[in-house]
Amino acid sequence: MGDAIDIERYLSKKDPHLGRTIKLVRAARGAPLRPPSSPDNVFQALVRAVIYQRSSEASGSTVYSRLQEIAGGKLAPAKMLSLSVGRIQKAGMSTAKATYVRNLAEWFDGNPKIAKKLPSMPDDEVISSLTSISGIGLWTVNVLLVFNLGRLDVAPAPDAVIRGIARIVYGLKAQPSVEFFKEKMETWRPYRSIATMYLYQAGKLKLTPADIRRGRAGADEAGILSGT
Repeated sequence: MGDAIDIERYLSKKDPHLGRTIKLVRAARGAPLRPPSSPDNVFQALVRAVIYQRSSEASGSTVYSRLQEIAGGKLAPAKMLSLSVGRIQKAGMSTAKATYVRNLAEWFDGNPKIAKKLPSMPDDEVISSLTSISGIGLWTVNVLLVFNLGRLDVAPAPDAVIRGIARIVYGLKAQPSVEFFKEKMETWRPYRSIATMYLYQAGKLKLTPADIRRGRAGADEAGILSGT
């Protein structure tokens, strides 16, 4: 089950609709999706997640780069604490997001022992610790768990975006309920992170229910998948 292809086969067998989606996404990327792991940059990863929330990739990247320039390089709690909320805002963030970055810095500065243990803590303990910080929600912590700590079985927050993608993948007429989505998530264990990554990629590719039913992209998506 540990091989790259085995996870895709496992998920496809458990969930055929997801399996067809995986096939299309694999055709687009040419390689299986796997979460990266860089546990030495937990604070930076959380700041990045805050910046990227409800922002396009291009916009998020620009703001993150500007914040690094303002901070003089690597982002660190002490450096963020030396900057006012107004100064952090100059990177292109809202007052709320700039405040959340400061809140993160204060927590990391005040809880160094827990912060150091985050990479080795169980998922639920990481979630409990970090969501105690004002402005840091489950979505942000999940981004850390999957894309920084490399956890394979993180349950996504069943928000409107991911359920909207699920509506397309499962060919539903209306937005699926939270209960429907949670039932699907149970079939993806112990690879819920991987399944979620494929769903998000399907959303980026703008796949349609028809594409997923026939297991291939239509005319518009064919160009995306082939790179033309």
